[in-house]
Amino acid sequence: MTAMTALNEHDLLQGLVFEPFFITDIFNTHNGEGRAKKDKGLFPYIAASFQNNGVVGYVDSPKYPGGWLSLVKDGDGGAGTCFYQPLPFWPSNHVVALEPKMPDLPASALLCVAALITHQCFPKYSRGNAINSARLSRQKIMVPVITDSSGEVTVNWDGLAKLGQQLLDVSKQRAKQLLL
Repeated sequence: MTAMTALNEHDLLQGLVFEPFFITDIFNTHNGEGRAKKDKGLFPYIAASFQNNGVVGYVDSPKYPGGWLSLVKDGDGGAGTCFYQPLPFWPSNHVVALEPKMPDLPASALLCVAALITHQCFPKYSRGNAINSARLSRQKIMVPVITDSSGEVTVNWDGLAKLGQQLLDVSKQRAKQLLL
């Protein structure tokens, strides 16, 4: 079974309606700051990397809590890459920390949003076209939405959480198959 077959069998996207939202309507943005890193430590140091969840070293104290996203602003090959940071972390000056405006979101929803941001921003930004606060304030991403009875449109966090959980389940299933 291919990954697409597994996804189709679960109808992951059925019933989700997508609309554009400004990233800054969903997240508060916080700039990173350079810091000396070590090979070992308690907290991840996140920099302009498109690999290893952006982790390039470690520090002894975090700048931000876990449960946020990190977005690479510039760098060789990683600009526009977004990662979910489950642990407290320290972002370098090449990274923007994205604090969810909605508290207590599940990791599965934030993993989905990180993938959506990467899919829509990675091709757009580069070393010569770096993400800055002005560009970030104009950046929209397509996300699932719901409309309440008064007509207000908001991000469908429940839909994102379910989608993310189903994607995680499919990934685990595929990994088990590969190990057999």
